[in-house]
Amino acid sequence: MIAYYSPSDKIFLAIVWGLSTWGFMMNLFLLFIIVFKSPANLSPYRIFLANTAITQMFADVVYISISPRVLGEGLSIIVIYLGPSQFLGKDVCRMLYTAMCEFSDELRLRVIRSNL
Repeated sequence: MIAYYSPSDKIFLAIVWGLSTWGFMMNLFLLFIIVFKSPANLSPYRIFLANTAITQMFADVVYISISPRVLGEGLSIIVIYLGPSQFLGKDVCRMLYTAMCEFSDELRLRVIRSNL
C-alpha cells in the first residue's frame, strides 16, 4: 500500500518527525545524566525526572508512529493519521492516539501535582 502525501503533509511530517526525534534524543541524554551523573542525595528527584523522561520518550515514539494531523472546520474535527501506523488499520491508530493523549495528560498532571 502506497501513501499519498500532499506537500503540506510532507512539511508537517518533516517537522513532527524532526522535533520528536530531537525530543527523544534529548530525553535519552537526560536519562543518561540522571543515571550516571546526578548525586545520590537527590534520589527522589532522580526518580521523578527519570520517570518523566521515559514517559516522554514513549510519547515521542507513539507520536512518530501515528503523526496525527488534526484539522478543524467549524464544530467538526478530523484526525488524519500520516505515520506508519496508518497501514495497521484505523483501530490501531485510534488506540495509539488515545495513548498519546494519555501520555500528555499524565505529564500535565505530574506537573500540577509537583507544584502542590
